[in-house]
Amino acid sequence: MKLILIISTIVTLSCNSKNETFTSDIRPYGVDISYSDNTGRSKCRDSEKSLDPEKLYLFFETEYDSDTISIWINKKKKDEIYISTNKSIGVAELITLDDINSIQDFEISKNHGPKATVILEDKTLNKWAINFLSDTLKVTTLNYGPCYE
Repeated sequence: MKLILIISTIVTLSCNSKNETFTSDIRPYGVDISYSDNTGRSKCRDSEKSLDPEKLYLFFETEYDSDTISIWINKKKKDEIYISTNKSIGVAELITLDDINSIQDFEISKNHGPKATVILEDKTLNKWAINFLSDTLKVTTLNYGPCYE
């Protein structure tokens, strides 16, 4: 009986130490959401022609390096992807979601950290840039579809 109790205690302690190691790997970061385009980008020729106003576009751009991105739509987990920024063009990934009218909100987290929650009341705001800058996950609506060269 004592042997079972000792083994049970060792297993419990080793599981707890693994959980502590996992949670300590999560690095906290700030979240900044902007519902107005403050990027200073100008309109690219023909960029709007290829974008459907009925879809939601999420442009993951700078400072991703083998990161796990989790995406929730209307509080339900939609996807988990692994991305890295292509430094020559400054973009990592484009996620396109159908039927923007059915989307009330979307949430994004990097490496299982804090969620950036965007309430999507204005359905004309269908283009969003998601960047990771200075330990901050920045989510910004875009007036125009970006072009990467």
